[in-house]
Amino acid sequence: MPEKSGGWRQAIRNHLNSYIFLRATRDYIVKQLDEIGDLPESGYYHDLEKCEQLELEISAIGTSNYNSLVEKISQDLDFEIPVVQHLNGGVTDYYNPYKNSVISEGDPDQVPEDQIHVPFVLTQSGLKPLTSVDMSRRYVGLYDEYVACDRLVVVGYGFNIDDSHINGLFRKLIEESGKPMVWVCLDKDGPAESQKRALVKRLRIAPEHRELITVIPVDANTRSIGDEGWLNLVAQDSEEM
Repeated sequence: MPEKSGGWRQAIRNHLNSYIFLRATRDYIVKQLDEIGDLPESGYYHDLEKCEQLELEISAIGTSNYNSLVEKISQDLDFEIPVVQHLNGGVTDYYNPYKNSVISEGDPDQVPEDQIHVPFVLTQSGLKPLTSVDMSRRYVGLYDEYVACDRLVVVGYGFNIDDSHINGLFRKLIEESGKPMVWVCLDKDGPAESQKRALVKRLRIAPEHRELITVIPVDANTRSIGDEGWLNLVAQDSEEM
């Protein structure tokens, strides 16, 4: 009995430590969002305002970021975007480890207190929430929306091993649905062809689907290649399809 009792106490301490860490992480992210006025007045999210001018329609958005920055910027600049699906959780998501479920609640004071709900913002530290019905619906719903799109445009995402659950989604869209994908990355990481080779290897894309991937390496400061901004280059690629 003492060993079992000690085990439960340790488990409770671990849960409390996890909750404190995740709550502190969530509070930090929210604080950053509250200080949006300190951010630069231009960036990739700001650039999306030009989509209508370039005759580009955004049909679906998924993000591995935890914050709601793109929603905030679109509201401030008064342009419309689809509902953003947070694939690694977000500041309004809470995980119930007892029911293996995820709920979304904008007001932390309204999160149910009858059972443990921890901020769901660090998928890499625990993949169990990905097995919940709620997260499965989020992934499948976004996949179906992407299938209905003409092509995929990926910006600011590195296809890291920690996000293999998202990488698999892209691989399936490319190989099984034949979706062209444009990856906007940084030129400091190498020329387009070398980055494309690395990406194809990382995603384990079959050779016959390699040509569906286009890589646009831009300058980190200007978000462009020469005088052409990344969004203009995406629009040009669209015209060539």
